[in-house]
Amino acid sequence: MIVMLAMAFGLTNAAWAASSQMKAKDDLQGHWAESDLRKWVSEDLLQGYSNQYFPDQPITRAELITLINRSNKLTEGTDISYSDLDRRHWAYKQIAIAVKSGYVKGYADGTIRPGNPITREEAAGMIASYLGLSSKDLKGLTSFKDSSALSSWSKSAVAALAEAGIASGSAAGNFLPKNPLSRAEAVTLLEKARSYHQPATEYTKAGVYGPETGTETIRGDVVVSAAGVTLRNLVIEGDLTLTAGVGEGDATFKKVTVKGTTTVRGGGANSVHFEDSVLVRISIDKTDGTVRVVVVGATSVQHVVVHTPVKLEESSVTDSGFKSVELADNLPTGSNVQLTGQFEHVKVLSSDIRISLPSGSVEQLDVGSGASNNQIEVGREATIVELVLNAVAKLLGQGTIDKATVNTGAEGSSFEKRPSKVDGNVSGSTGASGGSSNSGGSGGNNGGNNGGNNTCTLSPDDCRDASLKNLTVSDFTLNQLDASYANTGGTGFNPSTFAYSIITPREMAEPVNVTISVTKATYSSASYSVSGPGATYLAFGTLTNDVPTFQVTVHPLKDVYVNIHVASKDGIAAKSYQIEIQYPRTIQEGLSIGTSSYRIPLPQQQPGDEIVWSDRIRSFTLQKGSVNGQRLRETDTIKLFEPGASEPFLTCTYYSCGIPEEKVANTVGTWDVQIIKDGQIYAEGQYQYDISNVNVVADNGAIEAVPYTTQELIEEFVKNPGMTSQFSHGYQLYVNKDKLLAVFPNARYLNTSPIYMFGQESVLPEGLTKEDYKLGTMPSHYGGTYVYPAFSSHPDNRQKVWGSLWSVSDDPNADKQVKDMFIFAGVYDENFQLLGQIITTVTFDEVHAAAGYIPERNWQPILP
Repeated sequence: MIVMLAMAFGLTNAAWAASSQMKAKDDLQGHWAESDLRKWVSEDLLQGYSNQYFPDQPITRAELITLINRSNKLTEGTDISYSDLDRRHWAYKQIAIAVKSGYVKGYADGTIRPGNPITREEAAGMIASYLGLSSKDLKGLTSFKDSSALSSWSKSAVAALAEAGIASGSAAGNFLPKNPLSRAEAVTLLEKARSYHQPATEYTKAGVYGPETGTETIRGDVVVSAAGVTLRNLVIEGDLTLTAGVGEGDATFKKVTVKGTTTVRGGGANSVHFEDSVLVRISIDKTDGTVRVVVVGATSVQHVVVHTPVKLEESSVTDSGFKSVELADNLPTGSNVQLTGQFEHVKVLSSDIRISLPSGSVEQLDVGSGASNNQIEVGREATIVELVLNAVAKLLGQGTIDKATVNTGAEGSSFEKRPSKVDGNVSGSTGASGGSSNSGGSGGNNGGNNGGNNTCTLSPDDCRDASLKNLTVSDFTLNQLDASYANTGGTGFNPSTFAYSIITPREMAEPVNVTISVTKATYSSASYSVSGPGATYLAFGTLTNDVPTFQVTVHPLKDVYVNIHVASKDGIAAKSYQIEIQYPRTIQEGLSIGTSSYRIPLPQQQPGDEIVWSDRIRSFTLQKGSVNGQRLRETDTIKLFEPGASEPFLTCTYYSCGIPEEKVANTVGTWDVQIIKDGQIYAEGQYQYDISNVNVVADNGAIEAVPYTTQELIEEFVKNPGMTSQFSHGYQLYVNKDKLLAVFPNARYLNTSPIYMFGQESVLPEGLTKEDYKLGTMPSHYGGTYVYPAFSSHPDNRQKVWGSLWSVSDDPNADKQVKDMFIFAGVYDENFQLLGQIITTVTFDEVHAAAGYIPERNWQPILP
């Protein structure tokens, strides 16, 4: 994924690429707010339609209210009445929540105007009200040249957000209060707002705090740093921390809701009590000794992470109590963890510890693959419903284990009392005597999707239908494509085909408006989006039975990408149909020559000699793109001839093929080309290659590659639930706008490529070639070289514009070395003409790589 930045309320967040193996094909790719938007999508805060999120569409008042509620987990509503809001309106409940929370009141005429696009100053008013921010002296308005355009009622809110660092002006120094707020601007603003921390409220003396009745809300964090503190009837919007100042004393929380993380660093054997309270996450991290944490009554705790010894107890619990517990991998060797109560899930990641279950039950206890030599004592009154062992463990006690699954890595585990059932691929290697054993699977899944949020009373077929019944484009023929965007030979609409192409004539001299007509399933919903070169967002809209058409403007020798998304009535099924409107590329436009640069170890004189590496070696490959309107397939043959020769010097039947070294002895040359498709000559012509190096400009700090820290790699993995493997290393790319424009005054776009170092490297290599930076060999959604904006209009001079992450290999024998890299950055002007390139480096050390990976430290520059 490649992304860009822009100004939204002065809040610009860098976007990055999650993995070189992940390619986005949606309307967030390349958007200036991609990082924040994808973060919100991954957290289920922003919802779209099959990778279509319409980031540049103005957001309505009701939609912004929904995002505020969702991002702050607001759920409690109240009775409301507005003349323009029916109880059946989709946003009725969300507006009721906003009114209850106090940040929305409505207009003087008794309306709420849910469908109106919200202006920037209105959004500021809502957000400042929710955060409880205001400004008396309005100093924050000095940042904006157009502050006089602000309505009187919004000045305090805008000033407060500016003073808090949540909002700032445009590059021109304006706030633009009357402009509508886009969906992307809303997300970036709210992401900044939810990252804002008010000064913490600290309780340093014993006593009872909080109202006797009712509820008080504390917007920021709360710190308890003394024993004997009782908090009651509070909603803490931020984090709660019990510091070491609590010592071995007690702390009590009655009817307290904590929306952030509760961290326990103090407390003793008599305990930290939570009574009738709601907590999202508890982190146990006391430096010395064991702390006892007790939950009582209607208390629920979603997740507990244990870093130090602890006793977790449930007492007369009427809610869920402790739901999920994770024993972290940094739990000290020899630690004791005691669990008493009814636990849904316990995950063990630590090694050489003792876990005791005196009474109660655990629905599922998982011992991770790296969590070895643990002792788990199951008391006579305790039950483990399902035990999964991925590492060696010793099970003691006379408690009940209904089922144990013993997987590879857990060979040698033992049970004092046999489980009722033992299975797994190494179940025979345990010390469990007898019992039922089943080495097979359990027979399929549990039914998959449990359904959407919509109620549908139609027939099952009608409820689940998310198909198009017909699709036409005026004056053009639809060509059917397969999953790799290659032509199948079929034309026209086919319900089972989801990708199409349209070929525009090269001789087209003027833009043409085409009408796209859609016939969808009767009860489904449909929308469309249109993007142009460089993933430029052009249009979007909704399709209905009454309005089933939309228009697209096609320009000469430019591609247009259309995506039509259809969702079923019940909200479960969804399908996307793609149309790539493209111009037919010539052989010269559709092929390219790629460069590889590497070093090899030279033969050793004696075994054990230090490895000596060769100079950098360059090789070249022919790379297929799209010719005459069709993407070239792996099975299509390309023959290269010396001019006038009858026999080819290269016959290529793959997506790319190596070119003999002697054929590229000259940096510029011409070859005759023949392309054969399905046994027939498909295209013939000449290809003029140019593998001369692009001008390299000395690195003046315009481009900076910064490696992710070990902790950041973990955080990025957590933020990407679709990833199945953690990240081993990665980097983020920053651009210094002023420095870049100093060397390339017309710079507008970048293309970046990383190349690994081998052995010790002390000088920068020669740059990439013109062929490496060639653009447009195929439509952008097919693949090929991609460019993205070099910077945004945001006033920040240093801007993050790109990033890459590499996944940990599943192969246990895979190389664990992390090589430093050269980063090549091609710079283009607004017409995508190449201006030159910059070369920089990114280096890794132990704190910038995943645990278990070894930085090679290749980059050893010669210092002056």
